[in-house]
Amino acid sequence: MRHPARPCAATRISSTRNLIIPMPRPLLSIAIPAYDRPKQLLYALERFIAQIDHRFEREIEIRITDDASPDDALAQVRRLCHQRDYLHYRRHPKNIGLERNLISCTDDSQGEYLWLFGDDDFLEADDALETIMTHLRRGEQDVLVLNRTRRSFDLSRILSENWMRLDPQLEGHFGGLREFCLRHGFISVIGFISVNIFRRTPYQAVDAGAYLGTMYPQLGAMLEAFHSSSTLLLGRPLICHRTQTQEEKRQTLGAKPSEADFMSDVRRRNAVYFSHPYIGMLSELLRQGAFTPADLVRIPECTVINGKLVDFLIQCTCLNHEMDFPADKQAWRKTRDFFESLPLNAEQAARIDPIIEQHTDDRALNRNRQPTLSVITPSFNQARFLPQCLESVCQQNLPPIEHLVFDPGSSDGSREIARTFPGVTLVEEPDEGQPDALNRGFQRVCGDIIAWINSDDSYAASDVFSKVVERFGQADDPDIVYGRGIYVDADGNKLRDAYINTRPDTLVDRLQHEVGIMQPAAFMRRRVIEKIGPLRSDRHFTLDYEYWIRCVKAGLRFAFLDQTLARASYHTDNKTYGMRANSYAEVCDVMKEHFGYVHAIWVRRYAEFLSEGYDGVLKTAANSGLADQARFDGIYRELLRDYNADHDSYNLLLADPGDRPHTNTLREMREQDISPPAPCKPIPLDRTREPGHACYTVGSRRWAYRAQWKQAQIERSHAFLRRRIAVRNKDVCVIVGSGPSLRHTDLGLLEGQDVIASNNTFLSLELFRHVTYYTVVNYLVAEQSCHNINRLRGVAKILPYWLSYCLHPGDDSYFVDAVGYPEFSTDIFRNMSWRHTVSFFNLHLAYGLGYRKVVLVGFDHEYRQPEGVKEQEIIVSPHRDMNHFVGGYFQGKRWQAADVNMMEEMYRLAKTAFEVDGRRIVNATVGGRLELFPRQNLAQALDLTHPT
Repeated sequence: MRHPARPCAATRISSTRNLIIPMPRPLLSIAIPAYDRPKQLLYALERFIAQIDHRFEREIEIRITDDASPDDALAQVRRLCHQRDYLHYRRHPKNIGLERNLISCTDDSQGEYLWLFGDDDFLEADDALETIMTHLRRGEQDVLVLNRTRRSFDLSRILSENWMRLDPQLEGHFGGLREFCLRHGFISVIGFISVNIFRRTPYQAVDAGAYLGTMYPQLGAMLEAFHSSSTLLLGRPLICHRTQTQEEKRQTLGAKPSEADFMSDVRRRNAVYFSHPYIGMLSELLRQGAFTPADLVRIPECTVINGKLVDFLIQCTCLNHEMDFPADKQAWRKTRDFFESLPLNAEQAARIDPIIEQHTDDRALNRNRQPTLSVITPSFNQARFLPQCLESVCQQNLPPIEHLVFDPGSSDGSREIARTFPGVTLVEEPDEGQPDALNRGFQRVCGDIIAWINSDDSYAASDVFSKVVERFGQADDPDIVYGRGIYVDADGNKLRDAYINTRPDTLVDRLQHEVGIMQPAAFMRRRVIEKIGPLRSDRHFTLDYEYWIRCVKAGLRFAFLDQTLARASYHTDNKTYGMRANSYAEVCDVMKEHFGYVHAIWVRRYAEFLSEGYDGVLKTAANSGLADQARFDGIYRELLRDYNADHDSYNLLLADPGDRPHTNTLREMREQDISPPAPCKPIPLDRTREPGHACYTVGSRRWAYRAQWKQAQIERSHAFLRRRIAVRNKDVCVIVGSGPSLRHTDLGLLEGQDVIASNNTFLSLELFRHVTYYTVVNYLVAEQSCHNINRLRGVAKILPYWLSYCLHPGDDSYFVDAVGYPEFSTDIFRNMSWRHTVSFFNLHLAYGLGYRKVVLVGFDHEYRQPEGVKEQEIIVSPHRDMNHFVGGYFQGKRWQAADVNMMEEMYRLAKTAFEVDGRRIVNATVGGRLELFPRQNLAQALDLTHPT
């Protein structure tokens, strides 16, 4: 919105009628503290004039304050100012110093907004003022922070095209400079005067003189005035900062020796100014409420210092001691009080405490404090529940040092609610889901103990935090403390007590078939994150369960606190309740990944849901019975087979029958007469033949498959393929790769098409509903995703017979001969080579089925992988997968390094074979680096539109 018309603040005498006409107050005052830089200042003014004249003369004023430059050095600047009404010049009769000139240069400013501007800086972008004035006219922000370039002082070299390394399109919104500093730092960002534009009146209401002696008085005043005022960061660099050599800085400063030291001697500057004086400024800002102690240990300095602000302050204080600069005991005592108030970690305290104790003798440092606690809340459109959650944190008799609420863009008023609660830091930034938001929080919080609570959950009593902190302080020094909890409905009414495993010593076994820990009732030390790492970004329902499993496997110490700590909401909008099928499927994924099988108890619960709709929390077969026993039995048996009948899972259960979780599941499978369905067995790698068997080496193992069974499977598959050839009514098919470009592909265009897809493409339901044929040839993909592949129904699975040790025969499974020869076979009944890539196998399938045109999508043809790895080397990455269309594609899994050059050689063989027969392959991938095939967009390739 626009602000109301500004009152008159100046007058002008009309030459025609000799009338005094009020002048409107300018929207923006640019205040330039100047000293002895005529050439640079003239250049800056020329850049301003070029963008102001005939456009902003009535909205902008520039006021230059000359700090008594020697020999009237700025005379030409003064003459220029007489030529335009919006330029103003004044000169101090004697030099008052850099800091005081920074303060006094704003005295006569009249604008609604104020822009302190360095006398050697200038506008970088030709439309800089147009961009700035557009935002100021809206009046929506109290502070505007600008990005900058850096050039050498003579402008011959560009040192940084984008100082903050931001997306030029970025418009970052913050609740105030406090929130901004927590994200971007401030010494080397807003400490640079020319990047800040802010409302004049609140700034001038602050006593900037309180921050003299720091060389940053304007910074202290800004932070005091605008720590909680709306702030906008513009990512495109609009201004330029000239960078001088140390000697150039010394020569162009004022008369005060201290100022020359500040600019020209980095060690001296850090020791003198960034120790006691700067700490004094921060202490005052703490007192004013601009920051909390927890803030000051979190603030990063991402450009010059490249570390935490607090570590820089410790370094500078130690340097002050080392260089023995004068500082009285009172200064050291204030510095002691400052560092004593901060939640330093042990390493930081060990560095600073001995230094401070040498200079303060009235009392020792007090480090005997109880552990601090931080809270993280991910929230999205939870306005109905958020107040109760935040209130339960505010009411704690031991308040947390911080409560971060991550909201990626709620539209229901959630953000406005969060802003009303004291102690809440609202982080308004996009994320990739709940795990990503929590991991961002883990990186930012500074408490010794970390709690995370979802926005629809709450703490059960006001003494929860104090009880938890007390338990952490006991002699057994636990890493994780968890307690009891209750489930409540959407109105807060109790549904039932949550099941909790009260014996942490049994977690290693019982986590195989139950959770037993209610997430909002669990608290962990910071060192847990440091040892275990972040939450898995691909686990949306089991992110806590999977994490507890990792913690137990790593040997961390759990402690049970026999007190009700939390209330967990359970309602139709709840993620776990509302998407229970996906939740159970993800639980089973986690069990396979961590334990190699899925316990019969989890399989039974999943079957109860699929047959009866029971959620396993409020309704189970135990308390509600089964309406259709036969239906349940069929589903239960099918799930047990799909999850546990592959060779590796079944033999894992057989190998340790004394293990109770294994014994229970093995007994269930035997009662259901379930065993590996494919007649195969492992044999020594050096054994070339096995009587009555077909042998094939898969990875590091060699397998023997009963020859008669194999032949029957091949004949069945060939009959199926011939039927498909006979009834095929399309000449075009689509082969789908798995590259990131799929995220930018209109998958709706695949409706009604014949589609071949592979590997983990089933992770996209939007894609997989269009798939006609599914394939996989990589043994690592097959082994690690066998349960998901075995669960696929309604799609024809074309599979190498030698993967049958983990992929089951069934109505939709068709096993074929597939030997990885470096040749393209035009007879799929003889061989379908998979050499170097499953896409080569798919091109064989498309050719053999008779398609005249093959359209490729999702073929990005580039991989991020460790430098120097060779094709087929095994890689394991805990991080999000950047090579595929979903981050969880190979996250946490083993995968083999790719060689796109060898892949392209195989594509070349396929291209030749297709073209010899008058067929063609086109690439409809959005972007990517595969240029072997001609390009078309997908709609054109499918003849759904006509090329222009």
